[in-house]
Amino acid sequence: MYHAVCNNASSETSIEDIKRLLESSSHGDGAMNIILSDDEAGMGFIDKVNASGLFGLSDEQHEWLVLSCGSRVTDRWSRRYMPVNNHVTIAEIWRESSSSSVGDSACDSESGPVTHVELMEIYHLAPGLTAHRHSLGRWYPDTGAQSWDNHSIYERRRDFSGLTLRVATKEGAPVTTFLQTPVPDVGGYMGEIWKLLANVLNFNYTVSPSVDGEWGGLDANGRWTGLVGMLQRQEVDVSVGHLSITRDRSQVIDYTESLFMLGYSLFIKKPSTLDFSWTTYLDSFDGTLWAILCLTVLCGSASMTFMYTLERRWLATDRPRDSDGPLDTLLRFFGIACQQGADETPGGMGTRFFFWAFFLAMVIGHAAYSATLVSFLAVQSLVLPFHGLDGLLNDGTYRLGVVNGTSMYDYFKGLGLPSVVSALALLAGGHLLSLLVLVAELLWCWRAATSRHRPLRATTRRPTKSPRVHHSSAIVVRENSIAISWKLVSKN
Repeated sequence: MYHAVCNNASSETSIEDIKRLLESSSHGDGAMNIILSDDEAGMGFIDKVNASGLFGLSDEQHEWLVLSCGSRVTDRWSRRYMPVNNHVTIAEIWRESSSSSVGDSACDSESGPVTHVELMEIYHLAPGLTAHRHSLGRWYPDTGAQSWDNHSIYERRRDFSGLTLRVATKEGAPVTTFLQTPVPDVGGYMGEIWKLLANVLNFNYTVSPSVDGEWGGLDANGRWTGLVGMLQRQEVDVSVGHLSITRDRSQVIDYTESLFMLGYSLFIKKPSTLDFSWTTYLDSFDGTLWAILCLTVLCGSASMTFMYTLERRWLATDRPRDSDGPLDTLLRFFGIACQQGADETPGGMGTRFFFWAFFLAMVIGHAAYSATLVSFLAVQSLVLPFHGLDGLLNDGTYRLGVVNGTSMYDYFKGLGLPSVVSALALLAGGHLLSLLVLVAELLWCWRAATSRHRPLRATTRRPTKSPRVHHSSAIVVRENSIAISWKLVSKN
């Protein structure tokens, strides 16, 4: 849809009126907005629209075409800052002047017929730098000849030579590292991507660390800290690092396309039930099973004593009476339970059969105990004390620590829970910041060194379409294109 903007707007029109005019003309399908002249009034209107950012790529529904007299372009447009992301095409109209040869320009529409029209774009990489002029096409109305540049805007504007960008970064190995070389540089995974981009687009850059060592968050006075604050105050042009995409940060800075999904884990001390001690040898069997085993030994020895009494009364035997006492029988059966041999063998058929049956039962029980003990010592069954952040708050015996100036600090602060807010107030003072950073770095190194051992996790992250989903065993927070997944991990 084509719309002649200058028919309905002038340099006196407010930006709000211009936006309403553009919305009414696009109808959601985009529009070509034509500025009919670049005279003084037209340039005043162009300056106002340019200052409002409506020429930028963020508003791709609106394309702009400016009709210009050929002789005015170099004089008027090169002196005006047109950002590199502008969507303005200039149509240079060249006429045949009656007092000049063909090809000379004349701004008077009655001076002669149009010799040719050239479409071009002008942009600046930064204020104060030389304007870049690129020809998009040329049309000759008398012959109908034409030539066009079919490359996209990203292919046409990929030479950033002469531009030096100010870059801020923060140590966050291995994703991002600050290289304190004679000429400071950025390294790590994100640093390599940035260097590749600089090589392709042919620009230079300078690197400086985060002004306060933080990623970026709102302080008690509502001011942004860290990398986000440096971008907001325009102290730097670009931040190279793994900044999580949050709603609050998106209000003051712009993000590139997300490059990876970032996950967070809760680390707790290993439950004391998993510590090895002398009671470990008793933990193989349940308390009820141990009670049944002791009762079996007592009942077996009592039964054997009773059978000895019957044999002496009804059967002729020369077995000494002192070896058949209750205490001797109890000790003999306790030795059988401990897989020890017996010093004497019963003389009667019934006592021998009972002795053999009890011994066989104890062999089976000892085999079961040995197998259970070996598996219990080799493979530990982790029972987590709680699941998810809700369980952490309800448990009440754990304290959660997060680093100030991070997206997680803002996330917990946004929950509005009194216990969380009071805990974060202590962290905001900076007393625990150095300790938490050190602990985080040690945990990272420890996990990298033991990466062959997979951590014990409560559950795996389940995909969800909900912006914020609470599970009984995990919490998944999705903000824009970064998914932040919380899992409970037990470590020493």
